[in-house]
Amino acid sequence: MTQPAHVQTSHPRRRLGRLAPHPESTRSRLKLDRFLVSGYALTVPTAVDYLSHVGTWPMFGNDSLGDCTAAAAGHLREAWTNYGHGATVMTSDADVLSFYEACSGYVPGHPDTDNGAVMQDCLDYWRKTGLAGDRILAFFQVNHRDLAQVKAALYLFGGVYVGVNIPTSALDQFDAGKPWDYDTHADNSIEGGHCIHLGAMDATGLMTVTTWGRTQKVTPAWWARFTEECWSAASMDWVNASFISPEGLDTAALNAEYQRLNPGQPGPFPAAPVPPRPPPPPPPTPPAVSVADQALAAAVPQSWMGSRHIGGNATVCNALKAWFTATGLKPGAQ
Repeated sequence: MTQPAHVQTSHPRRRLGRLAPHPESTRSRLKLDRFLVSGYALTVPTAVDYLSHVGTWPMFGNDSLGDCTAAAAGHLREAWTNYGHGATVMTSDADVLSFYEACSGYVPGHPDTDNGAVMQDCLDYWRKTGLAGDRILAFFQVNHRDLAQVKAALYLFGGVYVGVNIPTSALDQFDAGKPWDYDTHADNSIEGGHCIHLGAMDATGLMTVTTWGRTQKVTPAWWARFTEECWSAASMDWVNASFISPEGLDTAALNAEYQRLNPGQPGPFPAAPVPPRPPPPPPPTPPAVSVADQALAAAVPQSWMGSRHIGGNATVCNALKAWFTATGLKPGAQ
């Protein structure tokens, strides 16, 4: 059972804050359940990495507040802008705190209101209002039990917003710098719910997430045991000025795929701007003609040009016709 963030753990500088998800019936109806039969899913590489180019992952106050749902959103924005636009946009602590306040009802200075937030509520606020004014276009539920689908979502949208239940053993492993791995002999009592950002997965299924100011490895066994929900979001931070993602997927194709998988639902991305049609080329400028050219044209009898010639005269007449066309001159003698 997911616990509220204010429940104290044995690791006071590792705060939790993900509340239990809303019932299935109230969740977004846009899902990725059929992505594995789509053309794009078949191109997902064996390893996906949207973390290693980003230098730092701020704590965003998650050592003192249960704002993990907001901190993970800030980490997603870092990855999207770095890989999508080529320059990392760092969200400020103040903007992350404001986001958490709006999603959770937290009031600074009143610790009794620091009770965490529901991930879907954060996503909905992110879509309608934004994080630091930066809004996502749409969000989609991912089947967290299907690692191939999770990897497809990571590949297509640059990150996955993940809800887990944290056992005491995970806190110990984190402090020891070890991967989160399910150990049946460890203390697996659930401390509470937590929100993390999944940004990389290798060929073996070993994942890398961001949380509490750094990256953390996660094994498939741990993921299967403690992950409760996953979401992906469509963001314009993930595509460049030409509306192309880092993997070369264009927004028009992604929209078409979503409309195919979700009949009646509009594609999440705006249409790429149509480049203006270039103006027609100017008419060719006739070449400059010299006085000698004009004199030659005037000396050629029009009647001779219009006569039928054979042999050398025909060759000369055809050459003169081409020359008159190129220069724009006309035979002038009568």
